[in-house]
Amino acid sequence: MHFWPFDGWDIPAGQSAIAEVYPALWSRGFANEGRTGDQHDAFSIAAWLSRADRDGSLAALLNPDLSPAERTLAQVEGWILGVPGLIRTGKTRDDSTACAHAETTRHLKTLVDAVLANDRAVVAAIQSGPSSSDDAAAGDDDE
Repeated sequence: MHFWPFDGWDIPAGQSAIAEVYPALWSRGFANEGRTGDQHDAFSIAAWLSRADRDGSLAALLNPDLSPAERTLAQVEGWILGVPGLIRTGKTRDDSTACAHAETTRHLKTLVDAVLANDRAVVAAIQSGPSSSDDAAAGDDDE
């Protein structure tokens, strides 16, 4: 079992994966056909993943164009499959992608900006590795 993106951005061939998805990104693109909200969310994600796999776009979605700060954050916090990188400045996207994700992107950018502002110490600690005080504290628990 591969936990994306925690176990890496590339899923090994033949291995199942678990990824976080946000059904509202895709459910409006599929007719409801009498399903409950939860059923429609599940159907929409399965149909979207199947389509993305068949048309070849899934590989790019599994390896989004993220800044180094976003990649570091995603290794700790996770990432929502299908969400493009949000922090880049001056980056343009084609109109269809921009329209499809505009509202969600605005909300997610606000969230990511807030997390980055509050988690700089956590990201720095992850990048620098465990400190000697962490090792000493861990040793105290074993006694």
